[in-house]
Amino acid sequence: MSERKFPNWLDAYDEFVESDEPPTLYKKWSGISAIASVLQRKCWLRWIRHAETFANMYIVLVGPSGIGKSQAMGPTYNFLRALNIETAAQSTTRQALIQNLTEATASSINADGEVMSHCSLTIYSKELSVFLGFKDMELIAALTDWYDCEDPWTYRTRGRGKEQIDGIWVNLLGATTPNLLHTSLPEDAIGGGLTSRIVFVYADKKSNDIPIPFLTDVDEGMYADLLSDLEIIHMMEGQFKVSEGFITAWIPWYASHLGKIVLPDEKFSGYASRKKAHVLKLSMIQCAARTSDMVITEHDLARAIADLDKVEENMDRVYLGYGRTDLADMMPALMFRIEKYKRISRGELLKTYMADIRPPEMDELLGMLKDIGYIKVEHFEGQLWVEYIGD
Repeated sequence: MSERKFPNWLDAYDEFVESDEPPTLYKKWSGISAIASVLQRKCWLRWIRHAETFANMYIVLVGPSGIGKSQAMGPTYNFLRALNIETAAQSTTRQALIQNLTEATASSINADGEVMSHCSLTIYSKELSVFLGFKDMELIAALTDWYDCEDPWTYRTRGRGKEQIDGIWVNLLGATTPNLLHTSLPEDAIGGGLTSRIVFVYADKKSNDIPIPFLTDVDEGMYADLLSDLEIIHMMEGQFKVSEGFITAWIPWYASHLGKIVLPDEKFSGYASRKKAHVLKLSMIQCAARTSDMVITEHDLARAIADLDKVEENMDRVYLGYGRTDLADMMPALMFRIEKYKRISRGELLKTYMADIRPPEMDELLGMLKDIGYIKVEHFEGQLWVEYIGD
Protein backbone atom coordinates (compact mmCIF):
# COMPACT_ATOMS: atom_id res chain seq x y z
CA MET A 1 0.00 0.00 0.00
CA SER A 2 1.32 3.48 -0.93
CA GLU A 3 2.57 5.89 1.71
CA ARG A 4 0.17 8.65 2.70
CA LYS A 5 0.90 12.33 2.06
CA PHE A 6 -0.59 13.56 5.34
CA PRO A 7 -0.37 12.26 8.92
CA ASN A 8 -4.13 12.78 9.33
CA TRP A 9 -6.55 13.15 6.43
CA LEU A 10 -9.21 15.00 8.44
CA ASP A 11 -6.71 17.57 9.75
CA ALA A 12 -5.39 18.12 6.23
CA TYR A 13 -8.92 18.44 4.87
CA ASP A 14 -9.78 21.01 7.55
CA GLU A 15 -6.74 23.01 6.44
CA PHE A 16 -7.71 22.64 2.76
CA VAL A 17 -11.19 24.14 3.31
CA GLU A 18 -10.29 26.49 6.18
CA SER A 19 -10.61 29.67 4.10
CA ASP A 20 -13.88 28.62 2.42
CA GLU A 21 -17.01 30.52 3.42
CA PRO A 22 -19.27 27.81 4.97
CA PRO A 23 -19.42 27.28 8.75
CA THR A 24 -16.46 25.37 10.17
CA LEU A 25 -18.67 22.56 11.48
CA TYR A 26 -20.22 22.01 8.05
CA LYS A 27 -16.78 21.63 6.50
CA LYS A 28 -15.51 19.32 9.24
CA TRP A 29 -18.48 16.93 9.07
CA SER A 30 -18.45 16.86 5.28
CA GLY A 31 -14.88 15.60 5.56
CA ILE A 32 -15.96 12.99 8.11
CA SER A 33 -18.63 11.80 5.68
CA ALA A 34 -16.04 11.49 2.91
CA ILE A 35 -14.07 8.91 4.90
CA ALA A 36 -17.23 7.03 5.86
CA SER A 37 -18.18 6.93 2.17
CA VAL A 38 -14.96 5.19 1.11
CA LEU A 39 -14.77 2.69 3.99
CA GLN A 40 -18.10 1.15 2.94
CA ARG A 41 -19.21 -2.22 4.29
CA LYS A 42 -15.77 -3.74 3.72
CA CYS A 43 -14.55 -2.31 7.04
CA TRP A 44 -16.18 -3.11 10.38
CA LEU A 45 -15.74 -3.36 14.13
CA ARG A 46 -16.90 -6.50 15.96
CA TRP A 47 -18.02 -4.70 19.11
CA ILE A 48 -21.46 -6.11 19.80
CA ARG A 49 -21.24 -9.83 20.51
CA HIS A 50 -23.43 -10.99 17.65
CA ALA A 51 -23.14 -8.19 15.12
CA GLU A 52 -20.69 -5.87 13.41
CA THR A 53 -20.64 -2.10 13.70
CA PHE A 54 -19.94 -0.25 10.46
CA ALA A 55 -18.62 3.27 9.87
CA ASN A 56 -21.64 4.54 7.94
CA MET A 57 -23.17 7.71 9.34
CA TYR A 58 -26.25 9.80 8.65
CA ILE A 59 -25.02 13.42 8.77
CA VAL A 60 -27.37 16.32 8.05
CA LEU A 61 -26.23 19.95 7.86
CA VAL A 62 -28.98 22.24 9.15
CA GLY A 63 -29.22 26.02 9.09
CA PRO A 64 -30.79 28.99 7.33
CA SER A 65 -30.48 29.44 3.59
CA GLY A 66 -27.44 31.10 2.10
CA ILE A 67 -24.71 30.17 4.58
CA GLY A 68 -22.99 27.52 2.45
CA LYS A 69 -24.44 24.07 3.14
CA SER A 70 -24.11 23.00 -0.50
CA GLN A 71 -20.71 24.66 -0.81
CA ALA A 72 -19.43 22.74 2.22
CA MET A 73 -20.52 19.48 0.61
CA GLY A 74 -18.93 20.29 -2.76
CA PRO A 75 -15.35 19.07 -2.15
CA THR A 76 -16.70 15.84 -0.66
CA TYR A 77 -18.74 15.12 -3.78
CA ASN A 78 -15.75 15.87 -6.02
CA PHE A 79 -13.69 13.30 -4.13
CA LEU A 80 -16.44 10.66 -4.36
CA ARG A 81 -16.86 11.19 -8.09
CA ALA A 82 -13.11 10.98 -8.67
CA LEU A 83 -12.99 7.65 -6.81
CA ASN A 84 -16.15 6.29 -8.49
CA ILE A 85 -17.96 5.88 -5.17
CA GLU A 86 -21.58 4.88 -5.71
CA THR A 87 -23.95 7.74 -4.87
CA ALA A 88 -27.75 8.03 -5.02
CA ALA A 89 -29.73 10.48 -7.12
CA GLN A 90 -30.73 13.81 -5.57
CA SER A 91 -34.45 13.03 -5.93
CA THR A 92 -35.66 9.46 -5.72
CA THR A 93 -38.24 6.97 -4.54
CA ARG A 94 -37.85 4.01 -2.24
CA GLN A 95 -37.97 1.61 -5.18
CA ALA A 96 -35.41 3.61 -7.18
CA LEU A 97 -33.12 3.67 -4.16
CA ILE A 98 -33.43 -0.10 -3.79
CA GLN A 99 -32.45 -0.37 -7.46
CA ASN A 100 -29.42 1.86 -6.77
CA LEU A 101 -28.38 -0.48 -3.97
CA THR A 102 -28.66 -3.62 -6.07
CA GLU A 103 -26.54 -2.00 -8.77
CA ALA A 104 -23.87 -0.94 -6.25
CA THR A 105 -22.58 -4.49 -5.72
CA ALA A 106 -18.85 -4.83 -4.99
CA SER A 107 -16.66 -7.44 -3.31
CA SER A 108 -14.03 -7.60 -0.57
CA ILE A 109 -12.32 -10.13 1.70
CA ASN A 110 -13.88 -10.92 5.09
CA ALA A 111 -12.16 -11.92 8.35
CA ASP A 112 -12.07 -15.59 7.29
CA GLY A 113 -10.34 -14.80 4.01
CA GLU A 114 -13.51 -15.36 2.02
CA VAL A 115 -14.72 -13.12 -0.78
CA MET A 116 -17.93 -11.38 0.20
CA SER A 117 -20.20 -9.10 -1.79
CA HIS A 118 -21.70 -5.92 -0.45
CA CYS A 119 -24.03 -3.20 -1.70
CA SER A 120 -22.58 0.07 -0.40
CA LEU A 121 -24.21 3.36 -1.32
CA THR A 122 -23.74 6.97 -0.21
CA ILE A 123 -26.74 9.28 -0.35
CA TYR A 124 -25.49 12.76 -1.16
CA SER A 125 -28.34 15.27 -1.03
CA LYS A 126 -27.92 19.05 -1.08
CA GLU A 127 -31.69 19.36 -0.55
CA LEU A 128 -32.67 16.63 1.88
CA SER A 129 -36.32 17.73 1.86
CA VAL A 130 -36.44 17.04 -1.90
CA PHE A 131 -34.85 13.65 -1.39
CA LEU A 132 -37.20 12.63 1.43
CA GLY A 133 -40.28 14.08 -0.24
CA PHE A 134 -43.34 15.14 1.74
CA LYS A 135 -43.35 12.89 4.78
CA ASP A 136 -42.66 9.77 2.69
CA MET A 137 -42.98 7.18 5.45
CA GLU A 138 -41.94 4.25 3.23
CA LEU A 139 -38.64 5.92 2.40
CA ILE A 140 -38.14 7.07 6.01
CA ALA A 141 -38.76 3.51 7.26
CA ALA A 142 -36.28 2.08 4.74
CA LEU A 143 -33.55 4.55 5.73
CA THR A 144 -34.16 3.65 9.37
CA ASP A 145 -33.71 -0.05 8.58
CA TRP A 146 -30.57 0.46 6.52
CA TYR A 147 -28.64 2.37 9.16
CA ASP A 148 -27.74 -0.78 11.12
CA CYS A 149 -26.71 -2.64 7.93
CA GLU A 150 -28.54 -5.83 8.90
CA ASP A 151 -27.76 -8.69 6.55
CA PRO A 152 -29.74 -9.65 4.57
CA TRP A 153 -32.34 -6.90 4.20
CA THR A 154 -35.64 -8.24 2.93
CA TYR A 155 -38.51 -6.36 1.32
CA ARG A 156 -41.68 -7.09 -0.64
CA THR A 157 -42.57 -6.02 -4.15
CA ARG A 158 -46.00 -6.06 -5.69
CA GLY A 159 -45.04 -8.18 -8.65
CA ARG A 160 -42.25 -10.45 -7.39
CA GLY A 161 -43.11 -10.96 -3.73
CA LYS A 162 -40.35 -11.18 -1.12
CA GLU A 163 -36.80 -10.21 -2.19
CA GLN A 164 -33.57 -9.42 -0.40
CA ILE A 165 -30.35 -7.44 -0.67
CA ASP A 166 -27.17 -9.01 0.71
CA GLY A 167 -24.50 -6.88 2.35
CA ILE A 168 -26.48 -3.63 2.51
CA TRP A 169 -24.64 -0.48 3.66
CA VAL A 170 -25.93 3.10 3.42
CA ASN A 171 -24.17 6.35 4.28
CA LEU A 172 -25.85 9.77 4.10
CA LEU A 173 -24.73 13.39 3.82
CA GLY A 174 -27.58 15.84 3.43
CA ALA A 175 -28.52 19.47 4.01
CA THR A 176 -31.71 21.32 4.87
CA THR A 177 -33.22 24.21 6.81
CA PRO A 178 -35.24 23.79 10.02
CA ASN A 179 -38.44 24.79 8.20
CA LEU A 180 -37.88 22.38 5.30
CA LEU A 181 -37.04 19.60 7.73
CA HIS A 182 -40.47 20.21 9.21
CA THR A 183 -42.11 19.60 5.81
CA SER A 184 -40.22 16.30 5.31
CA LEU A 185 -40.50 14.65 8.72
CA PRO A 186 -43.83 14.28 10.55
CA GLU A 187 -43.77 15.22 14.22
CA ASP A 188 -44.36 11.62 15.31
CA ALA A 189 -41.12 10.62 13.55
CA ILE A 190 -39.07 12.99 15.72
CA GLY A 191 -37.14 11.61 18.67
CA GLY A 192 -36.82 7.97 17.70
CA GLY A 193 -36.62 6.11 14.42
CA LEU A 194 -34.69 7.86 11.69
CA THR A 195 -33.86 11.03 13.61
CA SER A 196 -32.14 9.12 16.42
CA ARG A 197 -29.72 7.81 13.81
CA ILE A 198 -28.86 11.25 12.42
CA VAL A 199 -26.09 13.55 13.58
CA PHE A 200 -27.60 16.99 12.99
CA VAL A 201 -24.94 19.66 12.47
CA TYR A 202 -26.47 23.09 13.06
CA ALA A 203 -24.87 26.42 12.21
CA ASP A 204 -26.23 29.83 11.29
CA LYS A 205 -23.19 31.91 10.33
CA LYS A 206 -20.52 31.65 7.65
CA SER A 207 -16.95 31.26 8.84
CA ASN A 208 -15.54 33.61 6.19
CA ASP A 209 -16.54 36.07 3.47
CA ILE A 210 -14.45 35.33 0.40
CA PRO A 211 -15.02 37.69 -2.57
CA ILE A 212 -12.72 35.78 -4.95
CA PRO A 213 -12.86 32.05 -4.09
CA PHE A 214 -10.31 30.80 -6.61
CA LEU A 215 -8.10 27.78 -6.03
CA THR A 216 -4.39 28.56 -5.94
CA ASP A 217 -1.66 26.28 -7.26
CA VAL A 218 -1.01 25.26 -3.64
CA ASP A 219 -4.71 24.36 -3.24
CA GLU A 220 -4.64 22.29 -6.44
CA GLY A 221 -1.63 20.37 -5.19
CA MET A 222 -3.23 19.79 -1.80
CA TYR A 223 -6.42 18.54 -3.46
CA ALA A 224 -4.41 15.98 -5.43
CA ASP A 225 -2.66 14.79 -2.27
CA LEU A 226 -5.95 14.55 -0.36
CA LEU A 227 -7.45 12.53 -3.19
CA SER A 228 -4.43 10.23 -3.19
CA ASP A 229 -4.71 9.60 0.55
CA LEU A 230 -8.47 9.10 0.34
CA GLU A 231 -7.87 6.47 -2.33
CA ILE A 232 -5.50 4.68 0.08
CA ILE A 233 -8.22 4.81 2.75
CA HIS A 234 -10.66 3.41 0.19
CA MET A 235 -8.33 0.42 -0.24
CA MET A 236 -8.69 -0.51 3.44
CA GLU A 237 -10.74 -3.60 4.23
CA GLY A 238 -11.18 -5.92 7.17
CA GLN A 239 -11.85 -5.71 10.88
CA PHE A 240 -11.00 -2.78 13.12
CA LYS A 241 -9.53 -3.68 16.49
CA VAL A 242 -9.26 -1.55 19.64
CA SER A 243 -6.17 -0.89 21.73
CA GLU A 244 -5.91 -1.39 25.49
CA GLY A 245 -5.83 2.39 25.81
CA PHE A 246 -9.17 2.59 24.01
CA ILE A 247 -10.73 0.12 26.46
CA THR A 248 -9.29 2.01 29.43
CA ALA A 249 -10.81 5.27 28.17
CA TRP A 250 -14.09 3.74 26.96
CA ILE A 251 -15.18 2.17 30.25
CA PRO A 252 -15.43 5.40 32.31
CA TRP A 253 -16.96 7.32 29.40
CA TYR A 254 -19.55 4.59 28.88
CA ALA A 255 -20.37 4.54 32.61
CA SER A 256 -20.73 8.32 32.74
CA HIS A 257 -22.95 8.29 29.66
CA LEU A 258 -25.48 5.80 31.08
CA GLY A 259 -28.64 7.70 31.94
CA LYS A 260 -27.03 11.02 31.02
CA ILE A 261 -29.28 13.69 29.56
CA VAL A 262 -27.37 14.64 26.42
CA LEU A 263 -29.85 17.38 25.51
CA PRO A 264 -32.77 18.55 27.66
CA ASP A 265 -35.35 18.35 24.86
CA GLU A 266 -37.11 14.97 24.89
CA LYS A 267 -36.91 14.95 21.10
CA PHE A 268 -33.25 13.94 21.51
CA SER A 269 -33.85 10.98 23.83
CA GLY A 270 -33.45 8.54 20.92
CA TYR A 271 -30.24 10.20 19.81
CA ALA A 272 -28.88 10.02 23.37
CA SER A 273 -29.53 6.28 23.55
CA ARG A 274 -27.63 5.83 20.27
CA LYS A 275 -24.72 8.12 21.08
CA LYS A 276 -22.55 5.10 21.93
CA ALA A 277 -23.03 3.80 18.39
CA HIS A 278 -22.25 7.23 16.92
CA VAL A 279 -19.05 7.38 18.97
CA LEU A 280 -17.91 3.93 17.79
CA LYS A 281 -18.59 4.75 14.13
CA LEU A 282 -16.79 8.06 14.42
CA SER A 283 -13.85 6.40 16.22
CA MET A 284 -13.38 4.10 13.22
CA ILE A 285 -13.41 7.11 10.91
CA GLN A 286 -10.89 8.95 13.09
CA CYS A 287 -8.62 5.90 13.04
CA ALA A 288 -8.86 5.54 9.25
CA ALA A 289 -8.03 9.23 8.86
CA ARG A 290 -4.56 8.75 10.35
CA THR A 291 -3.52 5.14 9.61
CA SER A 292 -4.37 1.97 7.74
CA ASP A 293 -3.41 -0.32 10.63
CA MET A 294 -7.09 -0.41 11.76
CA VAL A 295 -6.26 -0.25 15.48
CA ILE A 296 -8.51 2.29 17.19
CA THR A 297 -6.78 4.12 20.05
CA GLU A 298 -7.86 6.26 22.97
CA HIS A 299 -6.90 9.33 20.91
CA ASP A 300 -9.38 8.33 18.19
CA LEU A 301 -12.04 7.89 20.85
CA ALA A 302 -11.28 11.28 22.41
CA ARG A 303 -11.58 13.04 19.06
CA ALA A 304 -14.85 11.25 18.28
CA ILE A 305 -16.37 12.28 21.61
CA ALA A 306 -15.15 15.86 21.23
CA ASP A 307 -16.62 16.15 17.73
CA LEU A 308 -20.02 14.92 18.89
CA ASP A 309 -20.00 17.08 22.02
CA LYS A 310 -19.33 20.11 19.83
CA VAL A 311 -22.29 19.58 17.49
CA GLU A 312 -24.56 18.90 20.47
CA GLU A 313 -24.01 22.47 21.68
CA ASN A 314 -26.49 23.77 19.07
CA MET A 315 -28.31 20.61 18.06
CA ASP A 316 -31.50 21.72 19.82
CA ARG A 317 -31.86 24.49 17.21
CA VAL A 318 -32.64 21.81 14.61
CA TYR A 319 -36.16 21.16 15.86
CA LEU A 320 -37.26 24.77 16.01
CA GLY A 321 -40.63 24.68 14.28
CA TYR A 322 -41.71 21.35 15.76
CA GLY A 323 -44.19 21.78 18.55
CA ARG A 324 -47.70 21.40 19.76
CA THR A 325 -48.73 25.05 19.30
CA ASP A 326 -49.85 26.66 16.05
CA LEU A 327 -47.03 29.19 16.46
CA ALA A 328 -44.20 26.66 16.64
CA ASP A 329 -43.32 26.87 12.95
CA MET A 330 -42.89 30.67 13.18
CA MET A 331 -40.33 30.56 15.98
CA PRO A 332 -37.19 29.66 13.91
CA ALA A 333 -37.83 32.42 11.37
CA LEU A 334 -38.42 34.98 14.11
CA MET A 335 -35.28 33.95 16.04
CA PHE A 336 -33.14 34.05 12.92
CA ARG A 337 -34.31 37.55 12.02
CA ILE A 338 -33.72 38.90 15.53
CA GLU A 339 -30.26 37.36 15.67
CA LYS A 340 -29.41 38.70 12.23
CA TYR A 341 -30.33 42.33 13.03
CA LYS A 342 -29.33 42.21 16.73
CA ARG A 343 -31.80 45.01 17.52
CA ILE A 344 -35.14 45.42 15.77
CA SER A 345 -38.51 46.98 16.54
CA ARG A 346 -41.71 45.03 17.16
CA GLY A 347 -43.30 47.06 14.35
CA GLU A 348 -40.65 45.92 11.87
CA LEU A 349 -41.16 42.30 12.89
CA LEU A 350 -44.92 42.63 12.45
CA LYS A 351 -44.42 44.20 9.02
CA THR A 352 -42.15 41.30 8.00
CA TYR A 353 -44.51 38.56 9.16
CA MET A 354 -47.88 40.29 8.73
CA ALA A 355 -49.13 37.51 6.44
CA ASP A 356 -48.31 34.80 8.98
CA ILE A 357 -48.90 36.15 12.46
CA ARG A 358 -51.22 38.51 14.34
CA PRO A 359 -49.99 41.09 16.93
CA PRO A 360 -51.11 39.06 20.00
CA GLU A 361 -49.30 36.01 18.65
CA MET A 362 -46.16 38.07 18.05
CA ASP A 363 -46.31 39.27 21.64
CA GLU A 364 -46.65 35.67 22.84
CA LEU A 365 -43.56 34.56 20.92
CA LEU A 366 -41.51 37.55 22.05
CA GLY A 367 -42.58 36.88 25.64
CA MET A 368 -41.35 33.29 25.36
CA LEU A 369 -38.00 34.43 23.95
CA LYS A 370 -37.66 36.98 26.75
CA ASP A 371 -38.43 34.36 29.41
CA ILE A 372 -35.70 32.01 28.18
CA GLY A 373 -33.11 34.82 28.06
CA TYR A 374 -32.82 34.93 24.27
CA ILE A 375 -33.83 38.61 24.00
CA LYS A 376 -34.43 41.66 26.11
CA VAL A 377 -37.08 44.25 25.32
CA GLU A 378 -37.33 47.98 25.96
CA HIS A 379 -39.66 50.85 25.10
CA PHE A 380 -38.08 53.71 23.19
CA GLU A 381 -39.77 56.62 21.40
CA GLY A 382 -43.17 54.97 21.53
CA GLN A 383 -42.04 51.61 20.15
CA LEU A 384 -41.10 48.26 21.63
CA TRP A 385 -37.56 47.28 20.66
CA VAL A 386 -36.17 43.74 20.75
CA GLU A 387 -32.47 43.11 21.31
CA TYR A 388 -30.72 39.77 20.83
CA ILE A 389 -28.62 38.76 23.85
CA GLY A 390 -27.75 35.11 23.14
CA ASP A 391 -28.91 31.52 23.50
